Amino acid sequence: MELNMKKMVNLRMALGLMFVFAVAGCKAPPKMTDDTIVSSTVDGVTLSHRYAVQPPAQFSPVNEAYRALYPASIMTRPSFGGKVVDTLKSGETYTVIS
Repeated sequence: MELNMKKMVNLRMALGLMFVFAVAGCKAPPKMTDDTIVSSTVDGVTLSHRYAVQPPAQFSPVNEAYRALYPASIMTRPSFGGKVVDTLKSGETYTVIS
């Protein structure tokens, strides 16, 4: 009887240690910042963008080159409530996707 109890205790300790080592190997995913690159699928097209930028509800790719006539800001949202992500420089060529 005493031998069975020792085996049970050893088995319980082994299972407990296995659980602790399995959980200790897990770590939380990194926090999302505004500069984290994420992917979104809109109308069958996969877009890679910053986490701060809100993807459009609808999307039809244009994929044409246009030249900026004046400096403009790239915003996180298409409204005045967004944050400035980057700035287009006057006279440079950019590829328009939407």
